[in-house]
Amino acid sequence: MVRIEDIARAALAYEALAVRDLIQDLLRDSPDWASIPRPVGVDEDTLVVAAALLELLALRCGAEPATWTRETGPAREPIHLVRAAATMPRTRARVEAESPEPLRKRNVFAPAEYATFV
Repeated sequence: MVRIEDIARAALAYEALAVRDLIQDLLRDSPDWASIPRPVGVDEDTLVVAAALLELLALRCGAEPATWTRETGPAREPIHLVRAAATMPRTRARVEAESPEPLRKRNVFAPAEYATFV
């Protein structure tokens, strides 16, 4: 079973293909979003990104996320899940403007289509 913290770690490492593969594996398992456990033994940024991604995925599936996500606050510093946003001001502005709400409220930013699949 894919763990939400593994997806978060891949996202923080800008490993877009790994994020995609891990999310697709997780979706194949038809998870009970409300039962996904809170990551333990992870740093603060990984926990924040895990909560943001779990809420985003649950929202897109029309489900409630695990309650621990509501207890997880925002990152202290902005986290951009797209490497180009760190060095390209227009990309950063676009990503920050269109980032999905579950990410944005935690100071995490990615394009609107982040973690979506055709």
